[in-house]
Amino acid sequence: IDYSFIPPLYMIDLRQAVDWVAVLSFLSAVFIINHLLERARADAANAKRREYVTQMIAGITQAIGWSDGLESLLEAIVTWAARNLPIRGCSILLEAPNGELVVRNQAGIIPPSDNDRLAEAQEALTTRAIIRQGEYPDTALSLPILAGDNAIGVLQVFNDEALPQVIDEGNFWITVTH
Repeated sequence: IDYSFIPPLYMIDLRQAVDWVAVLSFLSAVFIINHLLERARADAANAKRREYVTQMIAGITQAIGWSDGLESLLEAIVTWAARNLPIRGCSILLEAPNGELVVRNQAGIIPPSDNDRLAEAQEALTTRAIIRQGEYPDTALSLPILAGDNAIGVLQVFNDEALPQVIDEGNFWITVTH
C-alpha cells in the first residue's frame, strides 16, 4: 500500500485480498505488541513495588533485631516507621491490666487522642483486623499487633493525606505487627 506515491494518491485502496491481509496483519501486530508492552510495564511496576516492600521489611527487621526488651522493641518500631515510611507519625497502644488501651510508645507528629481513635484501636484489637480511619482515602490505620493468634496491642499510623500503597501492603504489616 503506497499511500503517497502510487495513484490514487492519498487514498487507501483495498481492492485486492492481499492488501486486506497486509492491513489486518499490521493492525494485529500493533495490538499484540501494545498488549505485551502494557503487561511488561505492569510487571515492572509490580516488581519495583515488591522490591520496595522487601527493602522496608529488611529495614524494620534490622531495626528490631537490636532490641533487648519490650520497651526498646516498641521504640525501635515507632522510630523506624516515623523515619522511613511516608507517614506523619505512629503510636503503639497496648492493653493495660484493667483492659484499657494505653499509648506505650510513639514517634512523629501524633494527633491528640480522642474517643473515636481509641474506639477504632479497640475494634482493631478485638476483631484482629485493620481499621481504616479518616476520610477516604484513609489518613490513618489501626493495625492489630499479634502474638500468635492473640491480639496484644494496636499500631496506629497517621498522615495528613492519603496513606501510600506501601502502608497497606499485607506482607509489610504482617512483619511489623507479628
